[in-house]
Parts: sequence; C-alpha cells; structure tokens
Amino acid sequence: MEQKLIDAGRRMLDAGRCGIPKAHLGPSDQLKRSNDYDRQGRRGSLGPHGEMSLTFRSGRSFRTLLFLKQNRVHRICQLQLNESRFANSRLCSASEVLTEVKKKVRAKEIKDLSIAVEKYSANVLDINDDTPSLKKSEFPEKLDETNYPDDEAFQTKHSGAGARLELLENLANNKTLVSDHSSQQWDIERKRLLTRIENSAHGSRRRAVKPLNVDSFKKDQGQTSLSRLLAELESLDIANILSILCQRGKTQEAVDILFNYLYICNKLKNAQKPKQLYDVNLFNCIHRALAKQGEITWMDHVLALMTKQSVTPTLQTYAHFLECLGRSTHDQSNKIQQVIHQIEKQGLRVRDLYRDCCYISDEWTFVRKAVETVQDNFNPFPRPEQPPYNNPLLTHLDTPKAKRAKNFNPNKDIMSNKKLSQKIKGRLKLEKDEYAVLKPVVKIKQGGKRESSKEEIREIKKQWSHSLTRLYTQSFMAWNTQQTHKGYLEALTAKEFSDMVIEVVELMMRDSLQTLYWTKRKFAQTLGRRLMQKTQYFYMEKYGILDKVNVVYKEYAQQLLDNSHISGTHREIWEAICNRHMEGPTLGVPMTPWSYETQIWICTLSTKCYLLNKEPAFFDTMNRNILGKCLSCYMPHPRLLKLYKKGASFGFELSELPSTIPPVPWTSLYHGIHLIGNAELIRTPAAKDPERQKKLVYDKMSSSDILSIFDVLNYIGSCPWITNKEVLKIQLEVFRNNGSKEMNVPLPAPPVPLHLKKKFNRKEDKQMLIEKNAWTKKSFEMNSLWYSCLWMLTIAKEFSDKPFWLPLNLDYRGRVYCCSSILQYQSNDLTRSLFLFANGKPLGEKGLDWLKIHLINLTGLKKRFSNKDRLEYANQMMDKILDSADNPLKGEQWWLQSDEPWQTLACCMEIAKAIRSDDPTKFISHFPVHQDGSCNGLQHYAALGRDKSGAKSINLDSSEAPEDVYSDIMEMVELQRQEDEKNGKEIAKMVAPYITRKVVKRPVMTSVYGVTHFGARLQVQQVLKEIPGFPEEHLKEISAYIVDTIMSNLKKKFQTAGIIQEWFNEVAKATSAGLKKHVEWKTPLGLLVVQMADKSFLQKNPITKETRRVIYPDTIKQRQSFPPNFIHSLDSVHMMLTALHCMKKGLTFSSVHDCFWTHACDIDTMNKICREQFVVLHSQPLLQQLSDYMLEAHKEELKLRKGMKPDERERLKGYAKVLKCDKIKLGDFDLNNVLDSEYFFS
Repeated sequence: MEQKLIDAGRRMLDAGRCGIPKAHLGPSDQLKRSNDYDRQGRRGSLGPHGEMSLTFRSGRSFRTLLFLKQNRVHRICQLQLNESRFANSRLCSASEVLTEVKKKVRAKEIKDLSIAVEKYSANVLDINDDTPSLKKSEFPEKLDETNYPDDEAFQTKHSGAGARLELLENLANNKTLVSDHSSQQWDIERKRLLTRIENSAHGSRRRAVKPLNVDSFKKDQGQTSLSRLLAELESLDIANILSILCQRGKTQEAVDILFNYLYICNKLKNAQKPKQLYDVNLFNCIHRALAKQGEITWMDHVLALMTKQSVTPTLQTYAHFLECLGRSTHDQSNKIQQVIHQIEKQGLRVRDLYRDCCYISDEWTFVRKAVETVQDNFNPFPRPEQPPYNNPLLTHLDTPKAKRAKNFNPNKDIMSNKKLSQKIKGRLKLEKDEYAVLKPVVKIKQGGKRESSKEEIREIKKQWSHSLTRLYTQSFMAWNTQQTHKGYLEALTAKEFSDMVIEVVELMMRDSLQTLYWTKRKFAQTLGRRLMQKTQYFYMEKYGILDKVNVVYKEYAQQLLDNSHISGTHREIWEAICNRHMEGPTLGVPMTPWSYETQIWICTLSTKCYLLNKEPAFFDTMNRNILGKCLSCYMPHPRLLKLYKKGASFGFELSELPSTIPPVPWTSLYHGIHLIGNAELIRTPAAKDPERQKKLVYDKMSSSDILSIFDVLNYIGSCPWITNKEVLKIQLEVFRNNGSKEMNVPLPAPPVPLHLKKKFNRKEDKQMLIEKNAWTKKSFEMNSLWYSCLWMLTIAKEFSDKPFWLPLNLDYRGRVYCCSSILQYQSNDLTRSLFLFANGKPLGEKGLDWLKIHLINLTGLKKRFSNKDRLEYANQMMDKILDSADNPLKGEQWWLQSDEPWQTLACCMEIAKAIRSDDPTKFISHFPVHQDGSCNGLQHYAALGRDKSGAKSINLDSSEAPEDVYSDIMEMVELQRQEDEKNGKEIAKMVAPYITRKVVKRPVMTSVYGVTHFGARLQVQQVLKEIPGFPEEHLKEISAYIVDTIMSNLKKKFQTAGIIQEWFNEVAKATSAGLKKHVEWKTPLGLLVVQMADKSFLQKNPITKETRRVIYPDTIKQRQSFPPNFIHSLDSVHMMLTALHCMKKGLTFSSVHDCFWTHACDIDTMNKICREQFVVLHSQPLLQQLSDYMLEAHKEELKLRKGMKPDERERLKGYAKVLKCDKIKLGDFDLNNVLDSEYFFS
C-alpha cells in the first residue's frame, strides 16, 4: 500500500500543474501560453476526442502538456520544470537514449495515456465556458469527494515513462540509481513539491527540523524518506505562500500549489497530515483572489476541496462568493439567494457580513451590492462599539451607567488642527521609511579635517548607491522565471532600495561605535523588516487603505484635541468612527508577515559594499554574546568607522523614537500604534523561534478576551509628555564637559595608556596582557554607556520643543513596556528626570506637601520615618532644596546626596517654582509624583497565602511608620550571627562589620523572583567588593555565609510564601518534565502566558533506529521562571486595574511596573484606588483558578485510557495531584487591612 501511495504521489507531480482555464485568462496570458506551446515549432496535438501527444524534447527536462476536453472547454494541467542544457557528453548521451526510447514507445503509450486521461476527466470538477454560473449542485448539502486518477491504472500502464524520467533526472544530476525505490520516490516527491513552491514563492518556507545522523537511516530508507517528507510538509508555511502569491496577482500559481499540496497530504494517514491542512484561511485567501477575477466556477472547486478536507466554510468564505457575484454585470439574483440560503443554513447571519468579516479595496461595496439585489432593506450590523469585558473583576464597568460615564482625556488643546495635519504627514513618511536623521548634541572629537572626511564619506556612499542600483537591476532581470521575487521589490525604485540599504548600514555603523556589532541575523531582519514595511505601505496605498486611515485617524485625533472628557474608551471611539465610514477597506486587517527566510535573502544584495580602495567595507567576524555563545557578526572596516565618527548626523529607527501624534488605539491583537502596517502587541524574548510563541498565544486567545488590556495600553499610551528643558540644559552642560562620575553622567573612554600600546609577548608579559585586556573591557563598557547617553540626549533635544507620546505594548507575561527603546520613562534616573506631563494641574491643598514627601522618598534618607516626619524634614532642608534648584552645579549640591540625584534635582526645581508663585495651591504643576510598592513581589506572595507575619513587614497592614523588610531581615541575620559567634564559629566573627541593609537588600528583593543561591552570592560579592578595606581573600566564604543566613531567615519570616513557591516549582516540573508541555496560565484579565523555554536533544526510534533532533520544554528553566513570571503577571494585573479606575476618576496615570505616577494633587485618590484594586484582585481564589486552568489545559495528557500500564496510570495520577493546590493552607491575615495601610504604596 505504501508503494502504491508513493507512486501515486510522484505521478501526481508528473501529471502537471492545475492551472486556470484558458477561457478565464486575459488576452496577454493566452498569448503567452500559446507562445510557450509553440516554442521550437513543437506542440502537443489534440485530436477531436481529446487525444494527447507527449513530446520528449532533446536537451530539456521532461515536460508534459495535458489537455482535458469536456463540453468544448479545455482544462490545462501543465508542469513546467526549469529548462537546463546538458553540460557534458554523458548528459548528451542520456538525451540521445531518451530520444530513441521516445520513438519506440510513443504511439502505444500516448494511446494508453489518453484512455486514462478520459477516465480522469469524467471525474474532475466541471468547468463551464459560458458566463460563470452557480448551480444548486455547487452548494450541495454534502459535496462528493474529488476523484483523482486511478492509482493502479497509472502504476501498471505508465510506470515505464516515470522510470525513464527518473533515469534522465539522475543522469542529468550525475547520480546513480539506488535499489530502494520507495526511498527515492519519496525523496523525488518531496523535492518536486518544494521546487515548485520555491520557484513560485521563494523564501516563504520556514526551516524544517532535519535528521542528524544519516547512517542510522540505512535500515529503512523508505520510512526515513517519508519522515523527511512529513517534516517538510509540516514546516511549510503554506498559508503564507498562498497569501503572498495572491497578493501579487499570481492566482494561477496559488491554485496550482494548493491542489498539489492537498493531493499529497491526502495520500498520508490522518495522524500524519499537517495541522495547517485544516486551516480555513488556506482556502479563503484563494477565494479572495478568485472573487476579484470573477472566477465563480473555480471558487466552487476550492469550496468542494474545503468540504473534502472537513473544513467548515466561514462567513468570510461566503462573503467572497457574494463579492464575486456582485462584480458580475449579469443578473445573479438566483445565485445570490442560494448563497444567502447556505449562510442561514449553517446558522450564520447575513447582517454579520460587515461585523465579522475583513475586506480590502472595494470588496465590501460589491458584497453589499450583491445582498441588496435580493434584500431591499439590508442593514448590516456595525462592529460592536462597547462590547462588555466579561470579566468578574470588571463587572461594575459593564453596567449601563458605567458605559455612559465620560473618561478623562489629557490631550485637549495639545496642538492646532493645522499642526495635526502636518504631523500626520510626517508620521506617515516616518513609518514608511522607518528612519530619521538627527544631529548629535556634541561633536565627536577626532583627528584630521572634518570637511575632507565628509567628502570621502559622500564618495563612498555614491559608490555604494551605484553598486546597489546595479545589483538591484541585475537581480530584477534574473528573476524573470521567479515572478514572486519581483513582488517583493515592486514597492520601491532602485534608488529607494539603495538608500534603504545604506540607511541600515549607517544604523549598524552607529551601533558599532558602541561596540555593539550586528549579527548576520539582525542585519538580515532589519533589512527585511524595512523592505516589508515599504511593501505593505505600497499595497495599503494600492488598496485604498491609506486614504481611509487618514480620514478615520483625523476624526479620532480631533476628538482627543477638542474634549477634556470623552465618551467611551479610545478603542470604542475608534470603532465608532470606523462604523461611520463603513464603505471601503476594513482597517486593522493583519498583513501577512514575511518569514525569516523571506527577509534574509535580501541581505545578499547588500553585502558587496567596498571602500574607495576596493577593500571590503565589512568583515565577517566571530563575537561572543552575554551567554558566551559565539555568533557570526559584521564588523565595519576600522577606516570606515573612523570616517563615520566624524559625521555630522546619526540615523535612528522608528522603534527608537517617540511619536509626534497620539498613537492609534489598540483594537485587536494586530492593530494599534501605527497608522500603517502591523504592530507587535506581545514582545517575546530573544528565543530561537519567537513567532512560534506568538502563534501559540494568538491561537488560544482572541481580541475579545483582553479588551480591558487594550484600554489600559490606550489610556496610558495616549498620555502626552513634554521634556523638562531646565534639567536637560544642565545634563547637556555636564555631558559636553566630558561627563561626571559623581553625577552619574557617563564619561568618554580614555585613550590607551602609553605603556599598553606596544606589543607584548604572551609568555613574558603575561601580567601586562592581563592589564591590557582589563583596560580594553573597561574602555568598551565606558564607550557603550557614553554613546547610549549621547543618543538619549540627542532625541530629548529633538523633542524638547513639542509634545510627544510613548506607545505601549506587553511582554509575554503581561508587563507593560514603552515601545520607544531609547527615550522612555522606564529607563534610568538620568532619563526619568526629563519627563513632565504635558497637561498640568493645580497643586491644590495637599499637592505641595506630596511634592516634598516625594522629594525625600527620592533621596532615600528617611526610609523608616512616617510621611509626617518626612514632610518636616523637607521643610528643615528647604534652604538646601532652593540652593539646589538655583545653583545645581555651583552651589552646595545637596541633590547629589540622593539615591536618585537627577530626579531629586527636578523635584527641587518644581518645589522652588511652587513656593515662589503667588498662590502655591493654584500653581499649575506638570511634575509626576511616584508611589512605589514596598517589595511588591513579597506583597503578592503574602496576600496569596494570607501570611500575617509577612504582611506586617511589607506594609500590607496599617502602622504608624513604614516597615522596612530589608532592615527586618538584616536584624534577624545579625541576631543569628551573634548566636553563631557565641557558639565558636570563626566565620561569624569575620562577617560582623559587613551585615548592612545594602548587603541584604538585593538577595531579599530578588528571592521572590527565583534567584538561585549562586546568583545571590554574586549579588552579595558585588556589594562587598565596593567596601573599602574588605579582605577579598575571604570573599567566597563570607558571601556564602551571608546568603545562607539570609535565605534561612526569609523562610522563617515568610513561611506561606515559601510553601507557595515550592508548589510553583513542583507544578512546573510536573508540566514540563512529566507531561512534556510548556507551563502556561491565564492572568485574571484574560491574557494567556506561555513560557517558551525549550531544550533540544537527540532521540532514537527503537523500531526504525531513526535519530532525530527533538525539542522538549527545558525543565530547569521552566522551574526557575514560573514563580517570578506568575508574580510579575499579578503585579501587571494590579497596575491595569488601578489604571482603568484612574481613567474613570479623571486622573493622568502612568507606571513603571509597581511604581505608579500621577499629578501631586491626585496622589490621595490614586492611593485609595491602588489599595482597593489590590484587595479586589486577591479576593479572587487565584491559586485555585491557576490549578483549575492547568488541569483543564492538560486534561488530554492526564486522561487515563484503557490498556494503560499500572505504573503509567499512577504517574499520571501523581501529576494530577501535583497540579492541585490542596496542600497550601491559607493564613489568617485579613485583606481588608490593606485599605487602611498608608504605606502599602508610598
């Protein structure tokens, strides 16, 4: 049976490509096909009864022309392989042998083949030459299976022709035939499918997992070849291939590939079929392309294939049928009525055609036209503007009263309408180019004449541009046989292409100044992403999406600029505007992303860059990343780097810059932030396959599950910011004067010391080499920090005179991050001090007091003092505060004593302005005041376990003054040290001077996030080394003793937290090591979190002896990651709940994870909301919900089946028991005490 399937698959690929009927082709396509058949005067002859002649061409690959005739209509099935000439006498001899064979067997074989073809044509789908019509049978209740050629007939009558084809191909490739026919036939079938797909859509295939040990395949060659075929089929991104081809207008090739793909997959067993075979989008993209061409008959064929594959048509499928009928110039009322009847028969609603489907170009116009032909009063449902959250934490926000309430909007009167239009045009250009040039705030000092360097750089760029333009043109001409490649470059001209490559090279040069060399992967991905963005812009403009985006966004932004309070959330306003502009394309339709292979081929066009003296501009070198892994990197030529340092400007990517207009609100998993193109909602870690992680999440989660998360991102992301010009001016002055170590402003790297410039002998000057390497490492670090500060100050200077916005997205755990990677308020103290709210508010009665308390919090001087004491201390230090504001660089510089000096200086300036104003209560303050959680990770652990003892130490309970858990642990460690010293332990006596809060803080803080014993030791050692006079010879033993003492006392202090963390570790181990699944859970707001920590290793099949590389979850990483990631997801939910309610209360809100920002006058309101939402969150049975979700998610793996071995049954029962949280006993802490805790966040 397997041999039969192998032969059938090979014959299917030999039989030809299933193309579009000739009657449905345009005149130019028919002419092209006619010329193709008549080349060299040879043509397959077609008799009156459909006989077909086979032509074997000398010097060419095997080519079959198959004409199927029925009702005077021809269906052309054509297989065109790449033509090649024989390069030696052996190949010429093979051609002569083949010609001789052809003469002998031609007559008999053609007669037999024509009989088989007639049998096949009787079973294929009908094709009508008249106006495409939709008969009742075309939408049957159950479609008949599509019949393929009879396997036995082809195997017995035409095996000779197939064998001769194999002979020719093996001789042409100079290969010898092997005796194992099944292995060779599976390989041929696999290679032919991939060749056909690659010729049509090169670069769209993901890399497959390939076998490693070839020798292990010798015992069962056929099985191994089948496994390779299965791996290739599973790895093919077939939906992406078809979508790209249809987007390029290459529908014939797309249909051909789909038919061949389905045929091969259907010859496999059900368990072997790839999952994407049942993806409805596989067929809908073909329907979309055929509908535009009016090919209703072919659409019916594709629908029949869907039914054969047990793929249920969706409303989008029928929308394409209606569009096709709506484009017809004939009366199609009966057919439209049949389609509508089929929609209703499947339980769908015609009025949902607009709400539940996506359209591009003018598709919706024709769909609506078709329906209105049979329904006079057709009124489609609009997209839901105010859908409910459907979340138990947010039921009170789903009430009609809450929906009618207006939300605060901080964007009123930020800019004029004229300026808005200008900025929209600038943003569109920036999103298309993804590149902006800014002038640095300092001139980099280099020797030589600057003007001569500029001239040489211009000459080099001119040479590069000429070279890249030539390569572009040559590549474009070389791709005549692979039209899909042209589709990738048709969006830009040769000059635009060369400019794009040079811009990316300049970005690489800029990072090289920081010694951040680019890997080949990053270089290829950057180029590919830029090209993909330009291509998407091209097609969005072509389909009319750009025009509609302009209209909708202007109306959306106008509402934000005109109103201080808006009706509904930003997402709801956007949807309401889209409903008012129903005609035209649908906004938010995700564009098909290009795979990594598609992006990497463009890299080959840009690596042939040379200097003026013909030296290569870049070298391929090896560099180690932070994990010690060697990576292949591009390193610029030293001379080129030296020239570039003298440049007058530097380029920045779109992702590195803030937005000059309010970002587009998030409305789906793919739509938000950008006016054009897709956005990345969930950022993934630098894993081997980040797209796989996103797919796992997106397939199990819909946009309607996380509407509340969209609203939080939109609300915080729409907050406008301005730059603190006074602080920026001081930072620029210090930076231009070579920085300052005391002020935490990076210093430039010093020149190489004279005694290290000479060459050293490895054996004789070992100590000098060690010193030189240490200096080089330190120089690189200083250089990187200096350039990072330079880029930040450059962007801040550029945006100092205008408001800007910082769009947001999530990491895979649900934590919120700024998309701008350089200038952002989640950065260090130097950068945070530059941020002010663009909308100001009066300080009110308590605003000035909160500014003073915030100032003392920043200094870190009164950690265990009450707010009243902190306020009194601020008043006592007022003279120094005012001196810091007036003379930051020449005064007493009290602000430098702070833990956060630059934010302290900014706060001193704000207090000085408020005090010197006529009425401080009416002073308009733009300054953001922070409220930070007290060891927030331990707060969540204590709340989960209702740990009363631990809750007191981390301010979950009310108290007169704030508790400090780090000081508490320090005191416990000191008591144990004293006891050990009494017991005669020598190490306890040595440790005595080093038990400080600073030494204890980091291990305690990171213990909740899964720090290991080794990691805690490194943290302690780093602090100990900074202590003057510390005996480094005892560093290891002292740090080990301190860490052991800290961890043991932490377990005593937070007993329930330790039990919960231990259960988390057991759950992760059972899931990853036992069930071989990734640890996953859903946050209380509906976000799915999947930990993609994998490990690959070799596995040998005991039966087939086949060795393959398999990938399973990495148990160690899963165990270490789960506890901190779960806590991070909880603190993110707490922040989002606080943000939603702050929006309802009219507050401006922002956050850095567990540090919440708002105006000084709103601190009391925000604190109240923060405490209330923490209680609401932890009033839910979070651990039980986690347990229930995991049991439900893994119920198939945990299912006990008949015939299962007893030990296997016991093992599964053990895993199920571990996933239950029965052993966790909650304490007696009352969560409502948090409501009265003044220092819960302070």
